[in-house]
Amino acid sequence: MGDDVLDRLRQENPVPGRMEDLPLEAVLVRIGDDSPRPLAPHPRSGSRGPRRASRALPLVASLAVVVAVVAVVMTVRSHYRSTSASTTTRTRTTAVPPRPVAPPRLKPAAVARENVRDTPLELFQRNPGAIVTTAGPQSPETVIPSTVRELGTFTVPGVGRMQYWVADTRQHGICGALRLPDDDWAGFDNAGLHGGQFPACYPTRRQVGAGALIIDGFDFLQTTVPSDNGQRWYILYGAVSATETPVRVLDTVSKRNASLVRDSYFAIALHPVGNDYGDDVHLEAFDAAGQRIANQGQPLPGTPTVKCVGRYDVRHVPIPGTHRTALEWKCRRYVKVLAK
Repeated sequence: MGDDVLDRLRQENPVPGRMEDLPLEAVLVRIGDDSPRPLAPHPRSGSRGPRRASRALPLVASLAVVVAVVAVVMTVRSHYRSTSASTTTRTRTTAVPPRPVAPPRLKPAAVARENVRDTPLELFQRNPGAIVTTAGPQSPETVIPSTVRELGTFTVPGVGRMQYWVADTRQHGICGALRLPDDDWAGFDNAGLHGGQFPACYPTRRQVGAGALIIDGFDFLQTTVPSDNGQRWYILYGAVSATETPVRVLDTVSKRNASLVRDSYFAIALHPVGNDYGDDVHLEAFDAAGQRIANQGQPLPGTPTVKCVGRYDVRHVPIPGTHRTALEWKCRRYVKVLAK
């Protein structure tokens, strides 16, 4: 009974003796060969042969897609490598300008401690005031050693007698420094914390030129010196560059005269007005006849200055920290003229 059933089952659903090969080789041959080549027919036996062939087609298509993707990826990577190599080669042959060297960062306190006990010649040769201002190793003014001299002395209440040292430079500038009673230089005492400018050799307004500065005849430095009672003195010292020799220098705000006026140099000690930096100061110089020969903020007669000959543009400019605005006047065209 059992054998009859098996024989009948074999007749109804016969099984081939060998499974047919998938047509993968033929597909790969067609991919690599441009010429058309017909595929050899495979024998199919039984009723299940066509069904197996239809199931193999998606697998073959998937393999073809994978092969195509791999080919594209390899092509892109090869192109990227060649492009990167050429770019690298061009970059190496391109000259790169050197990076500018940053100026040294100088600490004013350290400069003050190093120069507070210099001799007058050493002080002007090192020119610490100009070094701190320009943050560079070279001084724009070169002192003439033979011109270094003590101009004179003057007394400041609560401070004592101060020495005023001056010199000339090869560039036609001036040098100035005030020495305190304890032989320290004003501006350097207390590690430079008393305020004001360091002693220096500096260019005059004539050297800088009209337009950048008003050539009003006054070229000076400023410093503050504490007194024994805690009061601070605001001292201006410099030179008056006028055609006539000054014999008196006056601050019109405090009505004080200069403590020392000699050889066109002056030194005036003022109490701070409003703050320690003496913003409210206005200087005038007079000759022996009492005629005013220099007025701070106004160009000297005959010196070059600028004058507006065009139209002024007026606009409102916001004032920082407020909701208000201020008027800004800007000339469209300036010309150089000689002051009258």
